Amino acid sequence: MRRVLPIIFAAAALVSALPRTAVSSQQAAPLWPDDRLLWQSTKRCRPTAIGLRPECEWLRHVSQARPGTAELDQTGYVKGLYLIHSGIGSSQLREHVKTLIETTELNSIVIDVKGDFGFLAYPSKVEMAREIGADRKPRLGEQEWAEFMQWFAERGIYTIARIVTFKDEPLAVAHPEWAVTDSETGELWRDGEVLAWADPSFSEVQDYNIALAVEAAQMGFDEVQFDYVRFPSDGRISRATFAQENTRENRVRIIAGFLEKAKLALEPLGVKLAADVFGYAT
Repeated sequence: MRRVLPIIFAAAALVSALPRTAVSSQQAAPLWPDDRLLWQSTKRCRPTAIGLRPECEWLRHVSQARPGTAELDQTGYVKGLYLIHSGIGSSQLREHVKTLIETTELNSIVIDVKGDFGFLAYPSKVEMAREIGADRKPRLGEQEWAEFMQWFAERGIYTIARIVTFKDEPLAVAHPEWAVTDSETGELWRDGEVLAWADPSFSEVQDYNIALAVEAAQMGFDEVQFDYVRFPSDGRISRATFAQENTRENRVRIIAGFLEKAKLALEPLGVKLAADVFGYAT
């Protein structure tokens, strides 16, 4: 397995975050001088009446396409894009992602497999996902996903599947017995975004997310990144009720236990495991 050191990411929608060194001093002709798709995605690099801001001028030009070999092994760093759930279905945005990868030193990509609202971006074979309708609106069909993943594989691009874990509206609605509940109403507890959460202490909830991680590995991803792999932290927390007492000791034990189970499930597949850390909650 390849050794991955500190991660440097630039979101697909935040192209201005890319290092300026990613563009060669030998500039090519403008690739998308009239294209607003990427520019409009970030306040910093939106066109103004007098043109682009000085720090965004490099967007007008790109370097010659580099060979299809990732720099991960040479540098030890992951330099990647983040393709959000809602953007996966856009063929125009997918083409921009490919262009950026082929014309800069980017060598990896994070793709939302399970997004912030609990829905999957692909047609799943996981029984629970089908039962709760989590894959009823896939962003790409099975064949399109296979071709998309193959494109990255052919270029040696390191692929990371992002799975939003315990913030899960479809699972909580379909199985309220596994959800965080509101102590005052007895109904589903909802956070500041009015979204329901699954209770991390239930093995059924953990097993569902691990099954999705295994499926992502089988789709060809090199790494699984669990996000929202924690207890909720915003909204009316005092009213959030869990199956087990909400103590620091229990929270640490439950999350650590989940990650250990996930690690054991992914190890035979040779896939790395990552977890997003939210400082306020830890």
